[in-house]
Amino acid sequence: MYKDYCWLKGCTATYLGPEHLEDSVVLNLFRAYIDDELQAKGFIKNEDDSDFLVNLRIVLEEKKSFFAYPADFDDVSTPSFIGEEYDYVKGSLIIDMLDTKSGKLIWRSDAVKYLQSNPQVKEKEMRRGVSKSLRKFPPGIDGK
Repeated sequence: MYKDYCWLKGCTATYLGPEHLEDSVVLNLFRAYIDDELQAKGFIKNEDDSDFLVNLRIVLEEKKSFFAYPADFDDVSTPSFIGEEYDYVKGSLIIDMLDTKSGKLIWRSDAVKYLQSNPQVKEKEMRRGVSKSLRKFPPGIDGK
């Protein structure tokens, strides 16, 4: 039974993605929200004697999408299309839980959200994302 946790030694949240989207304040907020969620579930943060380790990774990927639609709905004899290109960001929040003694992965959450390019992530959305990500931790909660 797991009771005490700590962050993976030397772990500051890991960010993978374009440099211009990196934000240490956001990374630290995610880490604090994970602490809040785990402690609300009765887990104790214990740097000296933990049962499991927590690791956080945030991955942001800049993407492009193209959307085409008919230019003239009335003239179907010579179809022509108008297209628009959209920039967006695919964001992944990955939370790993590892057994302290064995180092084996005991649980993983991988949440994905699509955001506008150059996203301004709101704290409320961040907290909601962490809450949803940890909803089924530890395994066995909610009858799963």
